[in-house]
Amino acid sequence: MSGASTDARPAAAVLFWQESCATCALSKRFLAAAAVEFDSVDVGTDSGRARWEGAGRPALPAVVTGEVATSISTLAQLAAAVGVEPPPGQPVAQEAGECLALLHAWLAHARAFDWQLLSRPTPSRGRTLRELTVNVFEQFEHAPEAWETGELRRDPDDDASRAAAFPSRQELVDWADGIAQRWGDFLLLHERELDDAPPPFSSVRGMLEWGPFVSAKRWHTAFHYRELVEFCEAEGVPRPTGVLELASLRDLAL
Repeated sequence: MSGASTDARPAAAVLFWQESCATCALSKRFLAAAAVEFDSVDVGTDSGRARWEGAGRPALPAVVTGEVATSISTLAQLAAAVGVEPPPGQPVAQEAGECLALLHAWLAHARAFDWQLLSRPTPSRGRTLRELTVNVFEQFEHAPEAWETGELRRDPDDDASRAAAFPSRQELVDWADGIAQRWGDFLLLHERELDDAPPPFSSVRGMLEWGPFVSAKRWHTAFHYRELVEFCEAEGVPRPTGVLELASLRDLAL
């Protein structure tokens, strides 16, 4: 699906998406910017869910072109599926470092919150802050291993059961902090190599390149970090002082 012609006419497509989904929002923005005509289908509506089920319930977000449904993890996948050029890449090591900064900012909030707040449903499809923490951090949990094995092990639909495995704030924070530390250690070892076009790796959503993968994880983490900040503001919950603001990072003032 790679190597689309730059003068090929963008394919008509159907994009299945859901609310409070970072990659869904990114996919819609990319298709609109690329002038791709697409049918935007919210699976949270009755009609949208019926169409999604009729398409075989592909993991979200998913784009359908003709009879082919592609579950999307990166913009490179999406661009290839609809026949347009992918967005220009940014230095991978820089974006990977910004991912780490976002993880540390999230951890600063999690350490300051009590368990009751972490267990409270949010406007993000009713998910709790505990579930959102799992959703954000597990994106990075097996990435260092994928560098060595060429395979990313992750079930993208298992957030709720993973979150239920943490019965206290301390256990949740310890788990998330361990992932952030391992991501930081990974960058110390491989930061220069990340910008040298390392080999792709396999995942449940197909083969992924490191550059688009890191860029997508950066967006995903920032998207939910904004939700966390907005939830704090709506609930009148004080935030830790001196934490990262999205406006300080390129293209993340969402």
